[in-house]
Amino acid sequence: NYRFGFLHIYDLTSYQRGATLEPKAHKTAVNSVKFSHDGHKLFSAGDETIRIWKQSQTSENGTCWKVKKTLSEGAWRLSESPCEKYLASGASDGNVRVWDVALGAEVRMISDIKAESRGTSYVAGEKIVAASKDGDIISLNLASKGRDAKTLKKHTELIRALAITPDGKTLISGGYDNNVIVWDTKTRELITTLKGHTAYVMD
Repeated sequence: NYRFGFLHIYDLTSYQRGATLEPKAHKTAVNSVKFSHDGHKLFSAGDETIRIWKQSQTSENGTCWKVKKTLSEGAWRLSESPCEKYLASGASDGNVRVWDVALGAEVRMISDIKAESRGTSYVAGEKIVAASKDGDIISLNLASKGRDAKTLKKHTELIRALAITPDGKTLISGGYDNNVIVWDTKTRELITTLKGHTAYVMD
């Protein structure tokens, strides 16, 4: 139902559908969904908006989620900072925006991508990695509002998935070339390429 703007939350122990975010999470397709690190908030992106949901109550029917804030820009991918204060979003306009979660306000925008940003992921502190439409992974420095010197180039097509391991030492990327690539975040060197998918790696 993500294509129609609905979001459902499932119980992983019973595999039963629990809460449905009402009335509809978004008017059109939902592009990205992320739980906050503490599990008490939910971020969703679609129909040119980013919504921050918060648990409002728990009953016998499950947890009820209500919209806490609505941000005015859409996105393809969302990523929360390790400190839980900021949310990064990458969108089709080629910009990466950083939002203050508590205020629901944009605090910074980096427009140095110059390509559709289908993925964003926080590394640590002032560092974000973003994936561009041409298959590059760009390291962004929020302090300087620009990109770092080295761009990671191994994917041959658009990148749709980026993830950082909890210790911050490893970056994993996947995309339309059907490959999953593992990177060292310190040296920015390729560790290994995982092949075997017969279709796009989306997330």
